[in-house]
Amino acid sequence: MTTLRSVFLAFTLVFASQMIVAPIAVAKDKKEQPKISKSQAAQRAQQAYAGKVLKVESRGNVYRVKIHQASGRVVYVTVDATTGKVRQ
Repeated sequence: MTTLRSVFLAFTLVFASQMIVAPIAVAKDKKEQPKISKSQAAQRAQQAYAGKVLKVESRGNVYRVKIHQASGRVVYVTVDATTGKVRQ
């Protein structure tokens, strides 16, 4: 009887731990959407602000793209890493 009780308790604990951990893993997956790559960020920034891409940095959920324009002006463009939206 004690062995059966121990097996039942162990099974219950394992099952309960899975019910706690599984929703946390699903919540993390929802937050982490597929990101665009650095090269895709550079292409999108270059389409919006014509010029030569000098540098692409990843900063959390955004890419910071440095572009040298034909006029000689250097602009910094921010590209959202999850949506690909470009803003200066």
